[in-house]
Amino acid sequence: MKEYHPPLGDREGLRLDFNENTQGCSPRVLERLRGLNGEALAKYPVREKGEVVVAAHLGVSTDELLLTNGTDEAIHLVCETYLQPDHEAIIVVPTFAMFEIYAAATGARVISIPAGQDFAFPTSSVLDAINERSRLIAVANPNNPTGAFVPLSDLMDIARAARSKAKQSQEKLKGAYGQLLNSTSRVVGQAKRFAAEIGSGIKQSADLTKQIVLDKLRGELDAMVPLVRQVMKQARARIFRCDTRSEGKLMSLFEPTTEVIRKGKAGKPNEFGKMVKLQEAENQIITDYEVYDHRPSDSDLLMGAVEAHQA
Repeated sequence: MKEYHPPLGDREGLRLDFNENTQGCSPRVLERLRGLNGEALAKYPVREKGEVVVAAHLGVSTDELLLTNGTDEAIHLVCETYLQPDHEAIIVVPTFAMFEIYAAATGARVISIPAGQDFAFPTSSVLDAINERSRLIAVANPNNPTGAFVPLSDLMDIARAARSKAKQSQEKLKGAYGQLLNSTSRVVGQAKRFAAEIGSGIKQSADLTKQIVLDKLRGELDAMVPLVRQVMKQARARIFRCDTRSEGKLMSLFEPTTEVIRKGKAGKPNEFGKMVKLQEAENQIITDYEVYDHRPSDSDLLMGAVEAHQA
């Protein structure tokens, strides 16, 4: 991984290469900060509550908003979410170093495009570099550290080009998934007929042991066919309708109760399973534990832990 050397921070005056807010924060923010005591500053903030307030102010849903600890965490989360080793990330250099560092950390190929004369943004070169493997186009606007500005019209041209390439790639993906779903549908039909023939006695064995095996197989097929159909339904919704919120969503055919456990931290990938809370006291003595059917919010986890500790 490329080493990051932060700029020196002991200079006075206007530091444009830091891309700092030259006017400072709102007076209302300063007033609120002055009202905080030591106890409030020592607590970890509950992000969900802040996101509800900010989302309402911006007129968007909380699913469309993410508050992060600075720009670094935001860039890290975007790269970890959307980049894989066979993907490409496009950046215009020089720019904020963390774009390249976090993109490269995912194994993706980083395409570095030099800025134009007087550090002008090379819109044409960026457009030429976009292909079906492009997953991230990083544009700091105004750029850090050059201060170059990218016109909205150029950003829209880049967005349209990326969408066009993505559409071509999506059509290929739809074709591949269509073939896969057709094949899976035929297999499901065969499995359902086989199970029905066992149940009706069309398929049977004179050998008791083999018949027991057939009956057990029928039970497994009866249990598995609805699950496979649910996964097929999810795949159709996600690939052909861009709907990722299918009712009764399954994460695993073999463990249907599995849930997504989101860490919510940069560098911490999602996990799958059931969330287990272990509460320890001094000397690592476990004082309480609980297996959750559904992952509770962080605030509920905190309150439950406090109440269990006090009890």
